[in-house]
Amino acid sequence: MFYSLDLSHFPKVTKVYSVTRKTVWQVADPYNIFIYVEKGCCLIEINGEEHMVEEGSLLFIPEGQSYKRSPVGDTFCTMTYIHFKSGEITPLSIAELKGEIIKRRDGINKSILENGIDESPYTAYLLECSDFSGREGDFSDAFSRLRKNFSRHHIESGLETSLALCEILALMTEETREKIKDETRIERAVPPNLRRALSFIKQNYTEEITLSDIAKHSSVTKQQIIRYFRKELKTTPMQYVNYCRLNRAKELFLSKSYQTVSEVASEVGFSDVHYFSRVFKKINGETPSEFIERIRNFDEKKHLSE
Repeated sequence: MFYSLDLSHFPKVTKVYSVTRKTVWQVADPYNIFIYVEKGCCLIEINGEEHMVEEGSLLFIPEGQSYKRSPVGDTFCTMTYIHFKSGEITPLSIAELKGEIIKRRDGINKSILENGIDESPYTAYLLECSDFSGREGDFSDAFSRLRKNFSRHHIESGLETSLALCEILALMTEETREKIKDETRIERAVPPNLRRALSFIKQNYTEEITLSDIAKHSSVTKQQIIRYFRKELKTTPMQYVNYCRLNRAKELFLSKSYQTVSEVASEVGFSDVHYFSRVFKKINGETPSEFIERIRNFDEKKHLSE
């Protein structure tokens, strides 16, 4: 079984503890649970499926899901339990998971091309049972910090505990994608150099930036970055800068926070208000003044009746 876990809101760890047992235990917990096997082995049954877990195994059990833990022979098993609250959890078949990951990748690429950054909501993809044996390092570090910070009672300890949990969720998502990577290969993603260029523009378009600045922050020549933009976006880097500026200008006009065209032009990175007006009309088909007049005189009731 696979799961998608909505991370629109920060997950919160509610309980962390370790047990060493060789008894049968069955329960349905009101919180999500991670069970990390630190030593020994045991059988854990979830959804009618038995998992033989041993050192390095990490199980995910969603809230309200009944599970049964049984010993293997006379063997003790040492496990750490992490209980936590999160956003919505959706069980997925392998076919649904493949579709979800492809859709997510497409959404990320679309958001980067249109906005310069990934603005889609965060989601983790989890296997019911993962194996991190022989893959210590980052996982062990995040796991140790989670356990350590949960036992502290400082102002920042809850935040640091949740951050460590997010690292574990990211590692589990990577593990899940690795399991099915050959079956979810899609068309190439946004080239890294173009991704860096879009991110740089998104963060700096209100400042005075040049083609040389964009190329430098993308680690390519000016000619190469022009080719990237023409191939992927059918525009040039500096035209894209102006698109970002004008989109922001329209947002400011709509908010009515500014009284003059000159103020908005300066806010979005144009030092010359006349040049701003020319570019605005060329792209939008009307001057800034005409745009402002139109939105201020918009009659919503008349529009709905039509």
